[in-house]
Amino acid sequence: MNILICVCSSAKRCGLVLCCIFFVNLPAQASQDDIGAFLLGARDDNRVLANQDSWQSIGEVKSGLIPLEDVELRADLGEAGVSESDYVMRLSFGSFSENRAEAASWQANEAMFESRYNVSLSEALRKRYRQILSVLGLGNELVLSARRIVLLEAQLSAYKSFVDSPEFSFVKLMNVEQDLDKARLKQMRLKRARNMSAVVLREYGTASESNMNELWLKSVDDVMRVIGHSLPLDVSTSDAPLLSSTANAVLVAEKQLDLQRTKDNIFLSFIDVKYDALDAAYSTQFAVKIPFGAKTDRAVVEAKTRLNTVRREQQLLQQALPQQLLQIQQTLQELHEAYRLVVKRLQDDSRSKSALSVSNPLIMFRVSENILQWELEEAVIRQQILEHYVDMLHLNGQLAAQPLKNYLSKHEEQL
Repeated sequence: MNILICVCSSAKRCGLVLCCIFFVNLPAQASQDDIGAFLLGARDDNRVLANQDSWQSIGEVKSGLIPLEDVELRADLGEAGVSESDYVMRLSFGSFSENRAEAASWQANEAMFESRYNVSLSEALRKRYRQILSVLGLGNELVLSARRIVLLEAQLSAYKSFVDSPEFSFVKLMNVEQDLDKARLKQMRLKRARNMSAVVLREYGTASESNMNELWLKSVDDVMRVIGHSLPLDVSTSDAPLLSSTANAVLVAEKQLDLQRTKDNIFLSFIDVKYDALDAAYSTQFAVKIPFGAKTDRAVVEAKTRLNTVRREQQLLQQALPQQLLQIQQTLQELHEAYRLVVKRLQDDSRSKSALSVSNPLIMFRVSENILQWELEEAVIRQQILEHYVDMLHLNGQLAAQPLKNYLSKHEEQL
């Protein structure tokens, strides 16, 4: 949609009436389906799919009820052939405690892969939210940059009109020309940056930058209301994916250590069931391990080392994560104060401009340019608030919570 904007000013001293007419391109209304589809596509990211496959594959593994490790059939052939042979079936066993430990280990691994899937999904969603915000932010800068170019062009035209008047300044004319060239170069860089940022959106064929606007987006006040109702993260009860992943890694290491220890407690090595074809008789033999001396099992030592490592990682995360969230909340509060200051300045300047009545159009251009600078500052701070908000949702586990929602949307529609 195009909107025609007309800005007129007069210079009574020079008998000049200056009128600037320009078009501002406003994007069409954003498609919520496109944005939701792009966010939901995070489930198809390579890392997410890899973790999903691992989670599903390990869930299909079932432990046997009887700890039977191996079955061998042996035959001792005599000179007369098979009829005089002895047949021996050897059954090699583990232990019921080992079997239970192995089942518990598989179960812990399944929970760990599930939490890793949730972590990778949250990271993929965070990346896609950031891509959307990047396109929106660069789009805002492009609009403001285009408005500044139009304003500088009008200002340059006004300066040239003052060539024969006492108000003409060649230095000011050169400054405006230089500012205009810099603004045009900045516009080119912004276009390239937005195109690069929108590559992923275009590849997926959804939520393209051409139909993205901020009508659906949460306001700064909406975000701060969410922040105000956020509770401190309780690391002892939280099911945030990052915490769950380390907790399950500790559980897996514990179960692996239990499993290695149970292997040292297996006393029954095997049972032989023998059939003597010549005498048509059965006999049974078995072997029992007799503990002798002490030994250090390398597998047990390695399992202990692994357990200590993941426990330290869990402790570090439990300390760091609440601090990171608190720091983000403090940063958001500081940004919100700056945002309110900028908005107030914008409102004051806009009222002053409406009440301003001057004969020199250059003064009006200067006031308009100041307002544009404050609008750019407002857009930059709003962008930072939304980015930190997404980071907070990722760290506290809300971003990948089921059912998935568009947390940037005013109504948080389900994906």
